[in-house]
Amino acid sequence: MPMITLISNVSTLNEAFLLNFARMTVLVLCLVNLVLVLIEIHDYSLKLTLGNILVTLFFMAVAILAASVAFLLLRQVFIFVQEMITEVMLRARAS
Repeated sequence: MPMITLISNVSTLNEAFLLNFARMTVLVLCLVNLVLVLIEIHDYSLKLTLGNILVTLFFMAVAILAASVAFLLLRQVFIFVQEMITEVMLRARAS
């Protein structure tokens, strides 16, 4: 990756595809190494490792969705309480 950074300082826009290819190659190699490390550490087969990764990603998405829903509901509760306080204050001034 440091070599890609150094080359990007002297390359032109015409060589941008080379930099993008190099970055994608580094990313793919990192992902392959990550999968190989998980296979070795847990002593799983490739199929079991990929299944484990997919289940993990699915439940991460579920957790993000649940946190988003909780945040939106909490925000609605705060807005409701704020509007109730404003309404009570306006009615108190009117009477």
